[in-house]
Amino acid sequence: MATYRQAGKMTEVDVETNYFPNPEVLKRLIITESGFVFDPLRGKNYRVNSNGLAIIKFIQDGSNLAQIIEKLSEEYHVSREVIEHDVQEFFTNLQQQIK
Repeated sequence: MATYRQAGKMTEVDVETNYFPNPEVLKRLIITESGFVFDPLRGKNYRVNSNGLAIIKFIQDGSNLAQIIEKLSEEYHVSREVIEHDVQEFFTNLQQQIK
């Protein structure tokens, strides 16, 4: 569970259930090292930054939310809380792209 400010109030959200992209959907994506992402099923493409690229690769490799947050926190020397918020925001944006 994570807590976020929404509409002026603090809301507890189950990030894993509500935002974590379906790993099966992510497995079908074709991703280049430059962050170009192509979804062959939908015929759509988009770009992600280096952080987004790392997150998608972690998911494709079978990492869960806690593992992703831990890896990014260690790599970038940023608190878990900041990373968790950023990952949740990325998941929200990603969900809109790969529905």
